[in-house]
Amino acid sequence: MGCFRSHRNRNMSTDPNSMLKNKKKILYVITKSNFGGAQRYVHELAVHFKSAGYEVAVACGGSGILTEKLKVAGIPVFEIKSFERDINLKKEFSSIFELARVIRTFRPDIVHLNSSKAGGIGALVSRLLGVRNVIFTAHGWAFWEDRSLLWRLIVWKLSWITALLAHHIIVVSQYELARTPLPFVRKKLTCIHTAVPTIAFKERNHARTLLFPETDGAWRSDAVWVVSTSEHNHNKNLLSLIKAVEMHNAKNVQKVFLTLMSDGDERTSLETYVREYKLTDSIVFTGYVDDARKYLKAFDIFVLPSRKEGFPYGLLEAGAAGLACIASNVGGIPEIITNNETGILINPDETESIGRALESLMKDTPRDLPQQYTLGAALQKKVLHEYTLDKMCEETQKLYR
Repeated sequence: MGCFRSHRNRNMSTDPNSMLKNKKKILYVITKSNFGGAQRYVHELAVHFKSAGYEVAVACGGSGILTEKLKVAGIPVFEIKSFERDINLKKEFSSIFELARVIRTFRPDIVHLNSSKAGGIGALVSRLLGVRNVIFTAHGWAFWEDRSLLWRLIVWKLSWITALLAHHIIVVSQYELARTPLPFVRKKLTCIHTAVPTIAFKERNHARTLLFPETDGAWRSDAVWVVSTSEHNHNKNLLSLIKAVEMHNAKNVQKVFLTLMSDGDERTSLETYVREYKLTDSIVFTGYVDDARKYLKAFDIFVLPSRKEGFPYGLLEAGAAGLACIASNVGGIPEIITNNETGILINPDETESIGRALESLMKDTPRDLPQQYTLGAALQKKVLHEYTLDKMCEETQKLYR
């Protein structure tokens, strides 16, 4: 594949007229171009460091929402057509050469890798081509997923190789920092929490009208509005949330109106369940909503029932909106939520655990919910103080140097 070290000498120029041309270059690499948590992270970093004077580009699989948002921000995007999440040896081989062409073309000083697939291939190619600073962010190690032992062993081995090849490894929670089971890489690990920018939330009633312009508002206005913005996939465990709402509404006068505001592989099966059990009045799917976080003040409670998490954006955004939050006691979530102080922690394997948490927040009428307001206000204060985008970018920039 060759090496492109020669362009480094050009970057050593001290001519003031060449400073703009010699800006440090960052290439972000990620497997998919949808807009989940890892993609949002790439977008936030790319936009920030472009404005900070770096020359930035992104390489990703497909041409999804991430690609569209980056182009609007004026950030070049290279499509890696062979990138896909599942393992396919033929496509892995092709993606090596695709990414090599991108690196030769863009000539980055820093390659910042995200997701397991992009991490493994990107670390190998970057090293072979002489990139001097290769960084990998683990958004929750994939080998902890609930899959077959063989799959997990393969992913563990690939993750270890990635970690050995990278110069720096970012984990997004202290939980991941403490339990990264990869030999000989401890000194490379840095915990940098994901964070949120200042969000221009829409006012409560306006947000409700925009989301549901055709509703008569009668039944729903008397219900407690609950939302989840999680991607519809196995790890997010949304069927358990649906069943918890179903059971709650069957036995309580005070009803829950649940909005699932995202999309994903399991959406069809989830919608089928809701139709079959005649839950369409109380459970609504919006599909993907652009910048969904702006609408969070339309709701009373946010629920994240995931089986596996890193340091979830959705929870931080709901906290910034001041919502009372219910979330699984997994991954980095307990670093954000202290049970019964800044939210309620639940067991994702027990539907009843979600139901009990909902009921504990609905002891009073919808217009007088002191526990909701107390927990929401406490989490809002914590998020706005501890998990700011400026802080995340400042800590990341130290590794770029």
